[in-house]
Amino acid sequence: MIFGFGKKDDDEPTVDEEYDYVKFKGATNDKNPNLAKAQRLVDVGLIPAKELVTDALLRRAEMMRIDPKGAQSQLTLYIDGLPYSGGRLGKQEANAITQMLKMLAGLDVKVRDKKQSSGLRAELEGFKYVLDIAVTPTASGERLVIRVQDLSHELITIEDLGGDEEFKLKLREVLSSNGFLGIAGPPNSGTTTTAHGVMSGLDPYLNQMFSMGDLGCDELPNITPFEFNPDETLKEAMTRCFRKEADIIYLNKLTDAETTKTFLSFHNEGKLVSEFPAANAAAGLVQLIEWTQSPQLVVDAVRGVVSQLLIRRLCNDCKQVFRPNPTFLAKAGLPKDLTQLCRRAPQGEEFDPCEECDALGFQGRVGLFELIEMTEGMKKVILENPTTEAIRAQAKKEGMHSLQKDGLRLVAEGVTSLDELQRAFRARR
Repeated sequence: MIFGFGKKDDDEPTVDEEYDYVKFKGATNDKNPNLAKAQRLVDVGLIPAKELVTDALLRRAEMMRIDPKGAQSQLTLYIDGLPYSGGRLGKQEANAITQMLKMLAGLDVKVRDKKQSSGLRAELEGFKYVLDIAVTPTASGERLVIRVQDLSHELITIEDLGGDEEFKLKLREVLSSNGFLGIAGPPNSGTTTTAHGVMSGLDPYLNQMFSMGDLGCDELPNITPFEFNPDETLKEAMTRCFRKEADIIYLNKLTDAETTKTFLSFHNEGKLVSEFPAANAAAGLVQLIEWTQSPQLVVDAVRGVVSQLLIRRLCNDCKQVFRPNPTFLAKAGLPKDLTQLCRRAPQGEEFDPCEECDALGFQGRVGLFELIEMTEGMKKVILENPTTEAIRAQAKKEGMHSLQKDGLRLVAEGVTSLDELQRAFRARR
């Protein structure tokens, strides 16, 4: 936790000169409040709100939750995708923090019986963030969820995504011809990062690229945002976009049947890229069939579907190296000539907690990737028996790049542990 806080802006309270609180920089909806007219709330809520957010950001949390539980509220921090208890807050303190952050995010503090959401710009130690603020009424009060968007990171490219050279080569092959590349995954699995990485890695000198839809806080270099005309349909907009000699159109997300059918119908005009929700690549193909009601359209339009899974990286400062048993290697499906593997450092009183990872044993996440290509064999399966099981069996038969294969590679390289790989796959089921 944070024990001291530093000098603030002139209009904010000062607690300590040594450390700095997070600085709130205004609501994303531009409804910035007059704090002087809410002095009572500021007095009780501003410092606790800053303390909570500052501590969470310094601990690398990507999400925070305050859940009201009667006389107390439970604070939960999500770090590298896993929940950790942040302790309990008194009812009045939790309410003050929630109302303060609602006000700063341009939400109506008087409304407590309806869902509300907005964003709040923030800065800490030179790093810039957008905090997505969402409140939901419950029987005990309001649940507060804060999702963190780190604006300071550099946009990744295909080279930065992860995956081995075989995966990257196959991905480039899929993107070399007209048709649809889908990025499928469950919520918070990294689909948007993968989609943006794919787009930013394409050669702007060879491709005229347009994006359609809200890209959030990311800006994709060398990609032109396409402006819809008033009352223009997606079909009309895409027709106009290809008349502008577009080579690639990126639609930020597919969420329904009508949009999917329209988007895929342009597969002969150029390259199409979009993300959509599905458990994995095989389930993604089944989802596209359900939306379009046409296995033939999916076979004709799709060039490949990518799926990813985020797993935690072992902390380089405290991970332990050990010599694996050959029997263990064979059972795990790892190369039998491996002489060492890595695991999380043991936890307990006899071990000094690692300051680099805050004693978690892991620091950051890395992506595992799979790619199902639309081969002749895959086309036959989709037209005859388009089930998830049949598609996965065909992909395995053809030796396509799988999550399991990519995960075992990272275990062998010491990037992650076998225990973490097993945990991630169990959680995805």
